[in-house]
This record gives sequence, C-alpha cells and structure tokens, in this order.
Amino acid sequence: MIVVCKGATPKISIPEATSLYGYDMDGHQDLRFRRIVRLPVGNLSLHHASFDDQGRLVLAGERYYEAESADQIHSELYVVRLLADGTLDDSFGNSGFTQPNAYLWAATDLNVNANGIRVFTLMPMIANGPQYEMIACFQP
Repeated sequence: MIVVCKGATPKISIPEATSLYGYDMDGHQDLRFRRIVRLPVGNLSLHHASFDDQGRLVLAGERYYEAESADQIHSELYVVRLLADGTLDDSFGNSGFTQPNAYLWAATDLNVNANGIRVFTLMPMIANGPQYEMIACFQP
C-alpha cells in the first residue's frame, strides 16, 4: 500500500488534523483506507510516513499551537504509530503518540527499521536563535 499524508497548516485559527489516503501499487485509491489523525489541541501535521517490518505505519511531524504567554505559533515534534488496519497502536507511546518534548520542534526526515524509529528533528539552542539538527530515537 502507498499512503499519502495531507498535514495541517501552521494557521491555528482553523483546527486541522492529518488526513491519510491509501492507494494500491497500481495507483488506485483504496477507499477502505482513509484515516484522520488528530490531537485534542493544536494542528497536527504528520508529513513523513514509513512502514515498519511488522506492517505498522509510523508517521512523524509536528503539532502547531499558540502558547498562552506569547502571541506566536510554536511547534513540537510528534511521532505516531498505527497498526496495519489503520487504528492507533496503543502499545506505542501514549495511546499511539509520543510525548512532546519542548526541545524538539519538527520532523525533517524519518527512518524506520528493526532497530527502532529515528527522526531527524530541529532543536533550538536559545529562543529565536540558531537551530541544530539532531536525531530522536524511539524503540520499536
């Protein structure tokens, strides 16, 4: 199966989720596979996807939100794992979602293999300062 992700925008005035669409190897849409992945607060943009060796779908991206103390949009890294049938994998993280980390802002790439999940992410050194790329590791 080929999965296409349509992620949310950073414009948080309109709550959005990530929509997933499935296609077979001939490019025909599989109407049985259409999922919406959302969080209770903020816009979730999962724009990196990869299947693991057990047929589970791993998604990585970020949640956009407005901080209570600042009038600007912030982001934080999220990784989500779905079972082969498209439901959230409750055995991964917190009901299928990783816990947010204030120092990891966004997903720039995703690698999934038997050794775990690796997400290339951005980490700020200071507010409004330089950002460094690092690798966040999650166990399979």
